[in-house]
Amino acid sequence: MPHTSIRCLPLAGPLLALALLGGCASTYTEPYAAEPAATVVGKVERRGKGMGWYRQTFVSEVDGAAIPPAGIHPGEVPVRVRPGRHRLGFTVGFRHGGSDELDCPCIAGFSAEVELQAAQRIVLESSLDPQGVVRLRLVDKANGRPLLPELQAQARSARQR
Repeated sequence: MPHTSIRCLPLAGPLLALALLGGCASTYTEPYAAEPAATVVGKVERRGKGMGWYRQTFVSEVDGAAIPPAGIHPGEVPVRVRPGRHRLGFTVGFRHGGSDELDCPCIAGFSAEVELQAAQRIVLESSLDPQGVVRLRLVDKANGRPLLPELQAQARSARQR
C-alpha cells in the first residue's frame, strides 16, 4: 500500500491543523492568563502518632462559590484568585488526639472581604486558645503585614456537623 503524506494533500494539512488547534484551544485555557492572580495559601498539618494533633486552615469559598477541599494530606492548599475585591470564606479545623478538653475535634468558619493585588501571596495563620477561641490572620508574605485585623470565632464541635 503506498504511503500518503499530508504534504501530498493540499487542503488536508491546513484543515487538519486548524481542527486540531481549534480543539485544543476550546478545551484548555490557562487560568487568568491575561492578569497574574493572587494566591491565598492555607495549611494542612499533622503531627505525631495517635496522641498527636491535626490542623487545617484553608479557603473554602470565593465570592459565594464553594471550593472543594484538597484533602487532608499535609502541605499547602493554594487558591488562585483574580486581583480585586473578593469575599473569601475560610475554614479552620483542629483535632487534638486523646483530649476532649475543648470538645475537639472542633471547627470554625470565617468570612471577610479582602482586596487582593496581582501576584500577591497571602498566608493564613490560625491558632486555638484554651477557651476554644480560634484566631485567624491573613498575612502578606512579601512584607509580613496583616491584610485585615485578626478574625476571631468561637470553635464548635466538628461532631455536630
